[in-house]
Amino acid sequence: MKKLLPLIILAFAFSACQQVEKQNVVAQLLNQGWTLTGDTLNINMQVDVPSVVQQSLYDNGVIPHPYLGTVENQLLWISDHPWDYTLRFDADKDLLEKENVELEFEGIDTYAEVKLNGEKLFFADNQFRVWKHEVKDLLKKKDNLLEVHFPRYDSTQLALYEQHQPRLPEKYAVSRKAPYQHGWDWAPKYKNVGIWKRVELIGWSDAKLQNAYIVTENIDNEKATMRFCLDVESKAEGNYVAEIYVNGEKNSQKTIRLNGGTQNEILNFEIENPELWWPNEMGEQPLYVFGVLLKDGDKVLDFKKIWSGIKTFEMVDEPDSIGRAFYFKVNGVPMYAKGANYVPEEMIETWIDVDHTIQLLEQAKDAHFNMLRVWGGGIYPSDDFFTLCDKYGILVWQDFMYAGTMYPYDEAFLENARIEAEEQVKRLASHPSLALWCGGNEISEGYYNWGWQKSLNWSEEDDQAIKAGYDQLFETILPEAVTLYDGTRPYWPSSPSKGWGRPESLTEGDVHYWGVWWGELPYEVYREKVGRFAENRARRGVEQGCRGDCVAPETCPWHATNRRFYQTLLSQCPTKGL
Repeated sequence: MKKLLPLIILAFAFSACQQVEKQNVVAQLLNQGWTLTGDTLNINMQVDVPSVVQQSLYDNGVIPHPYLGTVENQLLWISDHPWDYTLRFDADKDLLEKENVELEFEGIDTYAEVKLNGEKLFFADNQFRVWKHEVKDLLKKKDNLLEVHFPRYDSTQLALYEQHQPRLPEKYAVSRKAPYQHGWDWAPKYKNVGIWKRVELIGWSDAKLQNAYIVTENIDNEKATMRFCLDVESKAEGNYVAEIYVNGEKNSQKTIRLNGGTQNEILNFEIENPELWWPNEMGEQPLYVFGVLLKDGDKVLDFKKIWSGIKTFEMVDEPDSIGRAFYFKVNGVPMYAKGANYVPEEMIETWIDVDHTIQLLEQAKDAHFNMLRVWGGGIYPSDDFFTLCDKYGILVWQDFMYAGTMYPYDEAFLENARIEAEEQVKRLASHPSLALWCGGNEISEGYYNWGWQKSLNWSEEDDQAIKAGYDQLFETILPEAVTLYDGTRPYWPSSPSKGWGRPESLTEGDVHYWGVWWGELPYEVYREKVGRFAENRARRGVEQGCRGDCVAPETCPWHATNRRFYQTLLSQCPTKGL
């Protein structure tokens, strides 16, 4: 994917930023020159990452285009074969001179064992996490061997699912992988396998900024109170200085005591007479350039530069004469949300192209949209997506990536989910377009109204355990991540808050009204069925439907209708599926 150029080009006043990488932090990209092999197949290809197997097989002429007609069933074998990515590389001299060297994978989809020079580093099991490991002692000057082995995804997932008692509504529940890849009412079953984001080695000495992000705490009396949040990693104790810059001018500084390891630091500062960021058609979208320097005396150890806007966002959920009001305020001003749900632009996530995203979001802006909901059955969008939303004034209701099922509640799964949530909250917090976080899509609605208890034969003890697991994940872990690592955005446990068919779904909270697409009622019914905050459903539901291999198809109201509708569309389209 192309990297989006900065939307604003401003130079910091400090020249040290141009020299930081040479002084302390260096990086070596490992994106080129990989070999992809199928150890049960006669396949050996040279690829660059980001890569997933489906993309690379098509690029090398092994398979037809995955969107061609009804080719889906011919390609389902790919996710149930083992695959290996290998890379031989020489380590940069500057890298080897550093005290610490980390190998970092921005994204692995999904299960994979990673080795360097024959030594196992880790086993990845979450598409949505960054995976890293200290490798200083394993690196050689020449001919390093990096291996990423992907076992059979389908078999691995099925084994995990079969081990879980009581049964969960969907097999994909056990995997931290994009649910839509397992098939949806708008999506074929292409379960991608591969290194879907970049790989690099990062070397450093003394200390470095592991994360840096910025949020607006308050706007009052011509003044904005801001918060710079830092994750600082160090190997030794000592006093260091963090300097804050705003549009190239030094704003403030703070002395911080590092005790070794990784620790969180908060830097509060103020901006006089701020230019506020507004949603589309409510005002302009000015962006500031914020910078932070980490220094040891006069020596610059690391720096981060962030484009962000100054904005406050409030969710209003309170009793009124109708039921409960549900709307948002931006910078203290009520807004009328206009937009749509956003699902992944491609089935093969490495095909998502920033030029297409630009076109899509420009169309949203021109259509008077001021908000998109990133649906919980897909993937967390890239930084490019959010940077464009910052530019165009498109607020983002961001779901965590959970949808349409109950989830495991063992300690390992919940810890995996916690780390994922913390990483994503920190990654996206600086974007003024980020409006709120939501636990996921149609999960509480499914639990209370879709009959899982009966169709899956849950005992009373099973039901209590699954509900307790739901509460732990969606009522404790996810909101804690939002509060601890942002603290300025609201959290909403599940969308919708009330399901279709219940009278209160139209008088409080958010609603997914299914009467037109599923109930086959005429469009005119929308004049009567007006929710407080309506999020989806026109002719067909883009966010809920049978996956085709659901656990209890006989009780699934979408099973026959949506799958038949999807197959009909495929058969009518000779060049591209949906």
